[in-house]
Amino acid sequence: RNESDWAKLCATIDRPDLAADPRLTSTEGRRTHHDAIDEAVEAWSRTIDQVSAAERLQANGVPAA
Repeated sequence: RNESDWAKLCATIDRPDLAADPRLTSTEGRRTHHDAIDEAVEAWSRTIDQVSAAERLQANGVPAA
């Protein structure tokens, strides 16, 4: 959605490297390279149950349901 949400997501899934990736510094870049983001989120979500993932995202201010 925006830079703040992006930074929060990267921190929540313990992937600060994504926040620093020059390909992903803009909304347009994140749209273009959404596959890399999807893979990172999927890898993280396999390590945590769905309820815990949603709670952790929400606790860090990342929109999640």
